[in-house]
Amino acid sequence: MKNNKLLPILGGVLGVAAILVFFLTRGVPGNTPAAEKLPLLQAAQKAIPGLDSMTDYDGDEFFDIVGVSPAEYTEFLYRTGENEKGLVAREALIVRARDADAAKRVLEVFNHYHAQRETETRSYAPDIYQMLEKSSVSLKNNTVALLISENSAAETAAFLAGE
Repeated sequence: MKNNKLLPILGGVLGVAAILVFFLTRGVPGNTPAAEKLPLLQAAQKAIPGLDSMTDYDGDEFFDIVGVSPAEYTEFLYRTGENEKGLVAREALIVRARDADAAKRVLEVFNHYHAQRETETRSYAPDIYQMLEKSSVSLKNNTVALLISENSAAETAAFLAGE
């Protein structure tokens, strides 16, 4: 008789446990588990207007120009857009780093690149320099982003919302 009274309680406890396991493994609504992230290009296209009209660089060019080794990332995006004078003005640099240590190294490289671009443009391209001043390198999880545009902050926030 004692066992029959425990069955409903045990069933309730197991039911609650099953629901907890479901939500803990599935994730909280609104958060995207890493396995469900969009591919980097698709995520960037959703957040960065005009991305498809920008010049796309391959991994070798990205390494030569910016200095991020392919060993540091699982995905990257590097695109540039020119201003009316033909100078590289708008830039999108995004890396999904292999791990937290790689993300720290990429963050350092991006910060150095950003400072270098500011130094290069300070005297001869005030419009580009102003965009660089408005932009900053951002890190969320293992994703590092540097978006240089007139709307850097909004574009960065929109992109990182999905990371």
